[in-house]
Amino acid sequence: MLDDKLVFRTGEQVQYLKWFKSQGMRILGDDYPDFFEGGGDAVFSDPMTLWAGFGQRSVKKVYERVKVLGNFETVICELIHPDFYHLDTCFAPVDETCALWYPPAFSEKTQKEIVHRLPNSISISDEEANAFVCNAITIRNTVISPIGMKVVTRNALENRQMAVVEIDMSEFMKSGGACQCLVLRL
Repeated sequence: MLDDKLVFRTGEQVQYLKWFKSQGMRILGDDYPDFFEGGGDAVFSDPMTLWAGFGQRSVKKVYERVKVLGNFETVICELIHPDFYHLDTCFAPVDETCALWYPPAFSEKTQKEIVHRLPNSISISDEEANAFVCNAITIRNTVISPIGMKVVTRNALENRQMAVVEIDMSEFMKSGGACQCLVLRL
């Protein structure tokens, strides 16, 4: 791992690589020269659009290599808030025009890009952000989020015909993650 980032997690990637290879999956990255934290910083809003976070954990140039994985557009997102170290802690796509997001986590340029590309996005409050509300997952028309979503956010989602299910993630949040961190998209 570069720059001694999260040294206590060093070695995890070896186990993942072994498993992915045993399942016959194509591997890109067992020789990565750059730091990339995978699904925590790379999130699809639709099959053709990858939102690619960089800042505290993943480095921007890694996405040049990620682009070869498929025919999709990569939208680079600069994370600037020290408390929101992964894209999935401050951004959760809901559908092709909407995401839950926490604007203070992003550079001004990235904020403009999100508003432009996802015009129906729902900004969350500081309190919701600190409750990891953006570390949610959407399955069809259901948003699964940690407890802490405010009524105004729930109403905005319900107005989009989305059901909301809140789950007590308090124990898992002690390690710095919530619902999205329990998902491995293959």
